[in-house]
Amino acid sequence: MFRHLFRAGFVALAIGLVACGESAPTAPDVSVELSPTADLTLPPDGGTCPDVYYEQTELLDNGVTVAWTSTIAGFEYAEGTDYVGTVNWSVDQGSTEYTAFTIRNGRNAWTPRGKGGDDVNGTMTPGTAGAGTVDVTVNMTPMHASEDDYDLDGINDWEGQIGNGHFWLRLRVDDGEGDTENVKLGVNFHLEDPADGFGSRCPS
Repeated sequence: MFRHLFRAGFVALAIGLVACGESAPTAPDVSVELSPTADLTLPPDGGTCPDVYYEQTELLDNGVTVAWTSTIAGFEYAEGTDYVGTVNWSVDQGSTEYTAFTIRNGRNAWTPRGKGGDDVNGTMTPGTAGAGTVDVTVNMTPMHASEDDYDLDGINDWEGQIGNGHFWLRLRVDDGEGDTENVKLGVNFHLEDPADGFGSRCPS
C-alpha cells in the first residue's frame, strides 16, 4: 500500500515543487470543491532532509487561476508535538479573501486508518491569515506504525510513525469584475516520526 500511495501521491503532486460549522461566507453560494491531495509517501534518500512544500494550481469557473500550498511534508516530526506549516495562495488576476482554514469533514480527516478504526488522530489550529498566507499548527497523536523494505532483502530500510491530516483552505475569489466563487482547496500535512536507528527520508 505504501508504494501505491507513493505513486498516487506524486501523480497528484507533480504539478510543482516549492522551498481538508464555519460561518457561511458572504459571497454568493457558488461552491467549487477541489479534492485534497492523496496521502504522500516517499522513498528514503539515505539522509536527512528539510520539510518540503508542494504547490497546486486550478483554473476556476470565473477564469481565475489560483495557486496554493497543497501539501506540506515533515520528516523529523516528534509524535504529539506542535508542528507549524505555512500555507500560501495567490491568483493570476482579481483578488482573494480568506474565509477559513478547516479540518476536512468525514472519517478520513486523519489517515492512515486501520481496519478497526482510526490509527491517526490529532488537532489543527489555524493562525491569523495575512495577505495570501496562514500559519497552521498540527499536532498528531496517535500516529500509524509503518515499515518498509525497499531493497526487498528481508531487512526493513525504514521504520517509524506516519500520519496525514487533510484540511480545507477556504477562499472567496473575485475575478476583478465582480464574479466571485467560494472555493475549498485541499491541503494535506504528511508527518513522519522515524524510529530509533532510522533516519528521515526525502523525495527522490
